[in-house]
Amino acid sequence: MRIQNDHDAIRQEEAQYEEIPNMRIVDSDIAQINYYRIKQYTQELLDSELGLAVEDKSTIQDKANASGGGITKGMWL
Repeated sequence: MRIQNDHDAIRQEEAQYEEIPNMRIVDSDIAQINYYRIKQYTQELLDSELGLAVEDKSTIQDKANASGGGITKGMWL
C-alpha cells in the first residue's frame, strides 16, 4: 500500500494559515530573571520538603527509641 498526498489540497490549506501573533518579546534579561526565579523557587521547595523529611525521620527514630526499639532497634532510619 502506498500513501499519496493530495498536494493541491495541502497547498490550499497552507494558503489559509495565519501567522501566530507575538504575545510579548522575551529578551535575554527577562529569560535570565525567570531562570533565577525558578531556580530560587526550586531550592526553597527542596529545602522545605527535605526539611519535612528530616523531621519525619527524626520523629520515627524518636518513637522507636522511646518504645525500646522493637523492630527498629539498632536500625538507622
